[in-house]
Amino acid sequence: MLHVFTGKNGDGAVPFGNLILDDGGDLYGTTQEGGRAKYCGVGFTGCGTAFRLTPRSGGAWTETILYNFGSYDGDGTFPHAGLIFDGSGNLYGTTGAGGTKGAGTVFKLTPSSRGEWTESVMHNFAGYPSDGGGPVASVSFDAEGNLYGTTSVGGTGGGGSYGGYQSFGGTVFKITP
Repeated sequence: MLHVFTGKNGDGAVPFGNLILDDGGDLYGTTQEGGRAKYCGVGFTGCGTAFRLTPRSGGAWTETILYNFGSYDGDGTFPHAGLIFDGSGNLYGTTGAGGTKGAGTVFKLTPSSRGEWTESVMHNFAGYPSDGGGPVASVSFDAEGNLYGTTSVGGTGGGGSYGGYQSFGGTVFKITP
């Protein structure tokens, strides 16, 4: 066992997406809950995190929280999918909810020379009857640097709702940076 998520004291909880490795052997991923954010609703332990696990001597691993989702009003929340790297070392992913329109985001995390990571939201999904919502799968790049992915609900072809949220449809999207 490399790490046990607790959801306490800022730790993430409910890791769900795939992990990726960097050239130094560090693991990167997301948790759906946990962290230190406050804009994710009542009853949650946090809005999710992006994390790194770094191997240490003797088989131990050290966790570093790179980003706490839901850090500001309108930030994405509850990342379900894993992350991907671009050629410059930036991380990209999706959040299944939150954003300025409540239906999730595509985000970019950029490392600084001081070891901190800065988030920028590349797209806010609007749900039904617009561009879809609830992106819960990883994104991928093409050779030109465009991002592709899917949303689990919404779009113009949906046809019903559950609890006020569009539950049918879904989209395939392309984001040009």
